[in-house]
Amino acid sequence: MPGKYWQSDRYSMFAAARNVGWTILIGVAVLSRAANLAGDDATGNQPTQLSPQLEDRWLEYRVVFELSGKLLWKTADGQGTTPVEVYSDQLYRERVDRLVETGLEKQPETDAAPLLHAARWYEQASARYRLAGKERSAQLAQERRLVILDRIGGRLRAYSPWEPLPREELDLLDLPFPTFALDALFPAGVVRIGESWDVPSAALVQCLPMDEVTSTDVQGKWVRSENGLALVEWNGTVAGRAEGAASRIQIQARGNVGLDDKVLRWLAVSIVEKRDIGEVQPGLEITARVRIVAQPPAAGQEPEEVAATLPEPLPEQAVLLVRTDNPRGRWSLLHDPAWRVVVERYDLTILRRFESSQLVAQLIATSLPDSPKDKQLSPTAFQQEILSALRPYSGQILETTEGVNRNQVRVLRASAVGLVGERSMQWYFYHLSDDEGHRASLVFTVESDKLEAFGESDRVIVETFAFGDGEPATATPAAAGSDGHSGDGGPQASVPGEPVSAEKAPQPLPR
Repeated sequence: MPGKYWQSDRYSMFAAARNVGWTILIGVAVLSRAANLAGDDATGNQPTQLSPQLEDRWLEYRVVFELSGKLLWKTADGQGTTPVEVYSDQLYRERVDRLVETGLEKQPETDAAPLLHAARWYEQASARYRLAGKERSAQLAQERRLVILDRIGGRLRAYSPWEPLPREELDLLDLPFPTFALDALFPAGVVRIGESWDVPSAALVQCLPMDEVTSTDVQGKWVRSENGLALVEWNGTVAGRAEGAASRIQIQARGNVGLDDKVLRWLAVSIVEKRDIGEVQPGLEITARVRIVAQPPAAGQEPEEVAATLPEPLPEQAVLLVRTDNPRGRWSLLHDPAWRVVVERYDLTILRRFESSQLVAQLIATSLPDSPKDKQLSPTAFQQEILSALRPYSGQILETTEGVNRNQVRVLRASAVGLVGERSMQWYFYHLSDDEGHRASLVFTVESDKLEAFGESDRVIVETFAFGDGEPATATPAAAGSDGHSGDGGPQASVPGEPVSAEKAPQPLPR
């Protein structure tokens, strides 16, 4: 799910929460209960398989998370901070299947990264966010309460089989210590009371907001058992990288597992994370905690709307779709999760595409003032605007086309090349309009050596673009060109070869 949206005027707090650490508060009552577990189980200290059974059955989960801390920013004067708080509460039923092959990709299963396919039926999923003293709340829509999750290698994909998830809802569901992967924290073989084991890096990547673990000393230990429950503890430190920045996380956790039914009854995790300031995301200093409570559903209470066999994964093109909306409802578009929101204002949204934490491309989507219904920007005027913008970059237009997308939006497209310093760049300019006078501009920027990774991302996004009935854009600041566009509906007036820097970007504000 992730993370270059820290310079926005209208801050994407869902995505912030995910990148801040995604962890949850330990309840005092839960800890007290854990402390009361003492002594060996009546069966004696025999070698036992502790790993909970998650597969091929429905389990009901209550997941709460709460975090507090601050974001660290690069500023012209050095470093700034922004306080952040997050609280979320989720209730759902989940069933896990372990797959060797899915309809998405064929890949051998390994002990380090088994393939997972899970279904969740949500009763509720809500969140409250506070950033710099301003609040926002959100919840998962009822019409998308069935969510399918796939983990292929180290990548998590979440989608609704009914319609694409909005970006905010996708971020809401992406929590640390996902319940379908908790068995990875336990040893594969049998252990005795008092014995410890090393938690592998692959398990920690699944459970933490990290792309890579470089070192870890996290260990689990079977502490004691009583009344058919095994008390387990985990402690240690993890170092690695998250969104290209160095991160260090301290973990303390407790949980108990039913020795007979192999249900992880509860898990409480405390995390302290310090993350360096990245090139395009903030650093973090946060304390966060997690509480997960689980039980088998009562007889006959499995979700009626979900068949006993999980739905087949959708084709890859459908799985990857995420919906991003203009904050005022002026437009929406679909894209794959590799695109992340960087800046989000009422008139302008900037997304960047990342592969393996490396910047591949940038998209600037701008809402333009409505035009008279009988007036359209001509292809000739469109090309003249582009040539004017390209002049400082020794640029030239390669191709221009005109057409209509699947939502009956008129599309003017031009591809161009040029130089920004010594870097060879390619741009894709789009002017979008409809018969009601709605207008928007999209500009994609790609370094020439990244064109293969970029593919035809621009065409996929533009094909799904649709106008809404939100509040019209105004002539200011668009008319002044301060958002990078000319006031008459032409493409970007100053081509953005350089990524938006933290110093020049607007300060983050909650949406």
